[in-house]
Amino acid sequence: LNSEKILWVKNINKINAYPTLYLANDNLCLSMQKIGDFENLKTSYRFLYKQLDASKELESKNDLLNKKLKKISSIVGLIKNSGRTGSIFLHSLLDGHPEITTLPGIYLKGFFHPHVWKKLYINNKNTNWRKILLQNFFIFYEALFDANSLVDVPGAPMNGLPGPASGLTTLGEDRNIALKVDKKTFSKHMMAYLESFESMERSTFFKLIHLAYDSSIGRNTDAKLIFFHIHNPTFVESAQFLKDFPSVKFLQIIRDPIQALESWCKIDNKKKFSEPNKEYFQNNLYLNKFATVLNYFYNPIIKYSKETAVIKLEDLKLNSDETLKKLSNWLDINYNKSIEIPTFQGHYYWGISKLNPNIKGFSTESINRELGIFFSKNDQDRIKPLMYPYRKNYLYTADDREIFLNQLKYAENQINNVFDFEKEVLSLSLKEDEKINMQLKGLRKLMMSVINNIKKGDDLIDFPNII
Repeated sequence: LNSEKILWVKNINKINAYPTLYLANDNLCLSMQKIGDFENLKTSYRFLYKQLDASKELESKNDLLNKKLKKISSIVGLIKNSGRTGSIFLHSLLDGHPEITTLPGIYLKGFFHPHVWKKLYINNKNTNWRKILLQNFFIFYEALFDANSLVDVPGAPMNGLPGPASGLTTLGEDRNIALKVDKKTFSKHMMAYLESFESMERSTFFKLIHLAYDSSIGRNTDAKLIFFHIHNPTFVESAQFLKDFPSVKFLQIIRDPIQALESWCKIDNKKKFSEPNKEYFQNNLYLNKFATVLNYFYNPIIKYSKETAVIKLEDLKLNSDETLKKLSNWLDINYNKSIEIPTFQGHYYWGISKLNPNIKGFSTESINRELGIFFSKNDQDRIKPLMYPYRKNYLYTADDREIFLNQLKYAENQINNVFDFEKEVLSLSLKEDEKINMQLKGLRKLMMSVINNIKKGDDLIDFPNII
């Protein structure tokens, strides 16, 4: 065993002794992802999945409510591929569909973390458990009821406050509408549902949230499908979600990975920092972003799901009609005109592009953009070969394998050279920031793992089909 695998064995043994160390489980899986150790990542995730307890299925005293809950047993989880891929844009197209119940944005991304449920639900020994559960939900998910909220939600799904960062405070043709839900109305509907239960489980409450939300905004609650934008779950969050809903299907929205990565990594090169803050760290943590993109289809969440499919942002924007019809068929819903306009609660959704803030809906500016806003030509020549299996499978490149192998050899020969984008990051970094060196070393380790996996033939991934 090499030193890393010895450390992995020690860590897994510690976690075996203390099975509720969720953060340790997450960090262990993340560390395996960062160094490209996919076998140990699968082992760690499998252990994590097995140790989690599934929610129990509950029935209420209300037969009509039971029928509604049973009808929305079909759940599709939307996960973004990596970088900027238009996941909220896709979500906005489905928000008004009469056969779908969905919450706007990514507010419930962290809902399935076991710690979150323990904070929301105390148990049913206290006769006021229903009121306490609802009050706790209002506290933790204030942003769901007012997108202008200055309080983040559990799981911190965005780099910034969830409402503004998701574009939910600039809705409508004049961008002057912030999404809101009346708490009193929501409380009335939720309490009516809770009164018919003697206790509560996370999976049932998740469904009730959707029913109460739809009733609160006057939307038809006879939906047949829950569309859940889980976005970018941690390993613990995704494993618990799968445990609670083992029949869930996942939809992934993708985009040319190097374009998506470049958009994600893009920093304000005019901005210097006198001291570290959240924005500074986000600018410098490019290793995490590379690890997510390069390892995305090794994510164990795909292996545990009942079914996974891919939708390309390029298809959605360039071949909209056909792609939306295929999406409707895959979701097993009727095609509806509402799917042609990006909205939340009927208000036009503009998106959150920093590069093109004035683009609308199906505009192709973002996907037609030439590479080079962050990666130089030399950087691109070294990065593209690492993404070849992905890009070849989803038709982002026409290069044959011989050309690719020559490109891969070049990337390997250049492995120790600093990227041009790294020089830019270094020039904007604080001199005493030791994490920069960790990023430099870590990226090379990750790249060599990817290169070695490709050489061994491990690049032959069972990629999900395009819808």
